[in-house]
Amino acid sequence: MHLKKIKTLFFVFFFFQAFNFSNASELKFGYVNIEDFMFKVEIADTKEKRRKGLMFRSNLNIDQGMLFILPESSFANIWMKNTQLSLDIIFISEENIIVDLLEEVMPLSEKIYTSKMVTKYILEINSGLIDKLGVNIGDEVYIEY
Repeated sequence: MHLKKIKTLFFVFFFFQAFNFSNASELKFGYVNIEDFMFKVEIADTKEKRRKGLMFRSNLNIDQGMLFILPESSFANIWMKNTQLSLDIIFISEENIIVDLLEEVMPLSEKIYTSKMVTKYILEINSGLIDKLGVNIGDEVYIEY
């Protein structure tokens, strides 16, 4: 009987570790409005969340994205390693102005892209939306998180 209880406790422990339910509560969401289109965004505001980004995800709804919040404004580097989706990437200043754009970035690439201007936020959205929405450098962005 004692061995059965230990096995059960082990199973429960590994079950929760495998699904990592504790991280579910750490997910934060916000909204970004660009050109009258509202994106619901997952917030990447820690080093670990920024490192992982959208890696290993196979789909992203048209109105969803990920907003990376950098600890301080700086030139930002990104890559697409382990990212299965083609993305458009929008670099946004601390003043909420778009300062750089990358369109249709290839998935799974290890090429490192660096923003051309100092950036505070990076928004990753589905590939093709920059063009479809008419997003341009200099456009103002509304961010709420």
